[in-house]
Amino acid sequence: MNPVELDKRLSVLAVHLKRQGGQAWVTTGKSWQHYKIVDLVEAVEEAQKRIMKEVKK
Repeated sequence: MNPVELDKRLSVLAVHLKRQGGQAWVTTGKSWQHYKIVDLVEAVEEAQKRIMKEVKK
């Protein structure tokens, strides 16, 4: 997957997560870890920034 397509997909994911309710909790199947959706949005946005920095190099 090229970086531009990945950036678009991450943007859509961040928007979708924000619509889910900010402080709601998400449970993942692995060892039942709980994550706030806000934290997941931050992680997605940080990944986007890193990917785009690598592309510009």
